Amino acid sequence: MKRLIDLLLFITFIYLLQGCTSIRQTIYLQNMEINGPLKTPPLNITKNKLDENATISLGVSTSNSKELNGKVGSHTKVNSAGYFQVDTLMVNDQPVYKDAGNNNYDFTGNNLQWKQPDFTVFLNADLNLSRLFSISLGLNYSVQDQKSLFGGNLGFGQYNEFETGAIRIDFGVNWQQVNYIVSSVVVTEIKNNNGNSSTVTFFKDIDSKTNINPYITLTYNSNFDGSPINFFISGGYFSQSIINYSPSNPSTNYYPFGITHTIVDARGEATAGFIILTPGIYYSFSENSRINIGVRFLKETQVKSLDKTLFILPFLQYDISL
Repeated sequence: MKRLIDLLLFITFIYLLQGCTSIRQTIYLQNMEINGPLKTPPLNITKNKLDENATISLGVSTSNSKELNGKVGSHTKVNSAGYFQVDTLMVNDQPVYKDAGNNNYDFTGNNLQWKQPDFTVFLNADLNLSRLFSISLGLNYSVQDQKSLFGGNLGFGQYNEFETGAIRIDFGVNWQQVNYIVSSVVVTEIKNNNGNSSTVTFFKDIDSKTNINPYITLTYNSNFDGSPINFFISGGYFSQSIINYSPSNPSTNYYPFGITHTIVDARGEATAGFIILTPGIYYSFSENSRINIGVRFLKETQVKSLDKTLFILPFLQYDISL
């Protein structure tokens, strides 16, 4: 980000020397590749809460989709072949890029690739605060392209346990680390007494970032006396930032000669929103331990033109009460 600011300040200084000047900068993301899991809210079963201090949960989940493709935000115009075309000029032995002037068509392709890990392992602790409230703390771990990714959650729950079951509402925040590779450009348009000009500067960033997003869920679970098998169903909503990004590393090695995907996002930000429904069953080994088997169904509501909008995440979770 510092290099971007230095670049814009330098351009501003040079052209202000030439008289009354109007400068406009626009950020375009040329390609966005994200590596990281879908971070779902925790599942908390309510059973014998008055007789325990905490519940520790250990589990694993997977997804039916290993790669998602879609379109985020708006896009620059492209040429007839579907590329953002620029001309290259040499000024003082340095390349200067300018819009070629024939980018007159709307871009119709995808500009987002979101890769999912094969498995995510998670650990959660639900700590009783009173007869009706608890605090939930969690961590999760996954590996994508031989790189570790960590996430977690912090939230509060309010529950009401009755003879044959319980109902609970949870709300809080998830946090999730993602790795990204983003190629982008800054287009600087300058108007002054000497005329108009426009330049293009290329950026490429390879880094990781941790994003924080809210969630809310409502869960019902049965608790029939004498039956080791019971059921649960949970529904809610959560969001997940795909990226919250500002270009920082200029790169003259990136140039979109081939097929490229570009995105305009002056904020450098994109967020996915999910409606979640989680049915399943649990088997009690004893009063203090059980295993939960379920499937999370996720419906994405905010990202444009995803090749998939329904995601299926089976999971297995073991609970022990203390």
